Amino acid sequence: MNTPYQRIPLLLGLVALVALTACGQDVNDQQSPKTLPLDKAVLANSNDVNSDEIPDMMESDSTLSAIIGASDIPYPVYPNGNKYRVGGENGLKIVVFQTEDTFAQVDAYYTAYYSSDETAMPRLVAMKDYVRYSTDTEDKDPWATYRAGIVIHEFNNKNERYAVGAKDSAQTNIIMSF
Repeated sequence: MNTPYQRIPLLLGLVALVALTACGQDVNDQQSPKTLPLDKAVLANSNDVNSDEIPDMMESDSTLSAIIGASDIPYPVYPNGNKYRVGGENGLKIVVFQTEDTFAQVDAYYTAYYSSDETAMPRLVAMKDYVRYSTDTEDKDPWATYRAGIVIHEFNNKNERYAVGAKDSAQTNIIMSF
């Protein structure tokens, strides 16, 4: 049984899809994302995720090339993420990635990266399968998607994937706005 709170990510996804479809373009090229030199053991300890479940962060050191309609992404791009949408909303540039990795794996990657003082971004939890990393250290609202940051959302079913145009195999959505 779905509660109203479980439908919120789907509704946000639909709103984002409409905005991205209206303002952006579909991007299907598979560019090599910039990866971060993070140790799997550090990631595993950051979120109680088995290190075998975390993708190898050291495989690629290539940079993400410029995206049409967007400048370089100012955040680390998840290594196993595949860009599938580019657009804009509320004056923000938005780039959306999908991955077959679990929400826990993606969240562990960003939690480990943003846990240091030099790169600290608040991790705002809305639900067990939805978090937002904010660029504003005073931000307390996990649903404030009109602000710059990174949203990580787990797809709960094929209807949610279909609603935003993700592949059937995608498990997690990563929305970057800046």
